[in-house]
Formats: sequence, C-alpha cells, structure tokens
Amino acid sequence: MKPRILPLIGVAFCALLIARAISVSSEVLPTKKDGPDPASAAASAHAPKTDAQTAGAQMEEGKGADLCLTGAVLEVLQKDKAQLTERLAALAAREKALTTLEDKLSEQMTLIEAANSKMEAQIGIMKSVANDDIIHLVKMYQTMKPKQAAAIFESMDPGFAAGFLREMSGERAGLIMANMDSRKSYAISVLMASKNADYR
Repeated sequence: MKPRILPLIGVAFCALLIARAISVSSEVLPTKKDGPDPASAAASAHAPKTDAQTAGAQMEEGKGADLCLTGAVLEVLQKDKAQLTERLAALAAREKALTTLEDKLSEQMTLIEAANSKMEAQIGIMKSVANDDIIHLVKMYQTMKPKQAAAIFESMDPGFAAGFLREMSGERAGLIMANMDSRKSYAISVLMASKNADYR
C-alpha cells in the first residue's frame, strides 16, 4: 500500500498559513483599547498610517472584504510558503523514488520466483532420471547369476552395495550375499539393519 501524504500536507500547509497570518497580524496590528486617548488620538490623526493600520481601518469601515497582506506579514508568509513548497517537492520526489524502487523489487521477485520454479522442475527431472538409473541397475544385477553378481558387490563400498540390495527382492539379495565373502556380507547386513534403527 503506497502512502498518499501529499493531500494531507496540502491541508496542513493551508492551516499553517492561516495560523501564521493570524499570529503575525496580532503582533503587527495594534490592540483595541476601551477608550481613545485624546493625546494619542490627536497625534495619530496627523501621523501617517502604516500598512497594518490601513488594512485594519478598511476592515472596520467595511470598505474591503479581504485583508491585503503587506509588509512584515507578507514577508513571513512568503517565507513559510517557500519552505513548505520545498518540502512538498522533496516529499513528492521521495514518493516517486519509492514507487520506482517498489516496481523494480516486484519485477525482481517475479524473476526470482520464475527461476526457482524452473530450478525445482529441473531437480525433479534429475531425481526421476537418477531413480530410473538405480532401477535399471537393480534389474540388471537381479538377472545376473548370484555368483557373478556377488563378485561385483564384493568390490563395491558396503554402503553402496547395501543400497542396491535393499531394492532387490529378498530372495535375489540373499542368493547374492550367500556367494559373497562372509565379512563383506556381514558389513552390508549391519548397514541395512541400522538404516532405520532410530525409528524402531
């Protein structure tokens, strides 16, 4: 699930601008007193009005429905807007990079899964071929005369010979082992008997 944070940041940006405007306006605009001071009223009547005072007078007189932000308020808001715009651009670039990376990872996972499936299929084929080879050799040894097969099995490693004899019928395996050296037959018998000893 990809995060969609840009709309939330936009709303937060607007709320921050409004809050900042109110904060700066309250610092720049003079507070309203209960009654005008005659001396200050006379002085302010002849003194030039600031941008904030002009904007406040327009709002009080109803001459303008919108507050025109100028001076220090506008400068602070423009600075905040530039910072938030820069952050939004950085977040958008990061989200795009993450989306691209996610697409690449998804593509690589698909390739890996396909390779694993192919490898498992090849392993299955190799196991089948190996089993076919063993079955073929077992049949070949079973068709030989016991004395001839015994000479071959005596030259084998006991563990290897035990594997073949387990695949043969008990009768054929017994005849072959009867024609083998007794010590070799014993070693093969021990290996065959101990194969599943842990489960007995």
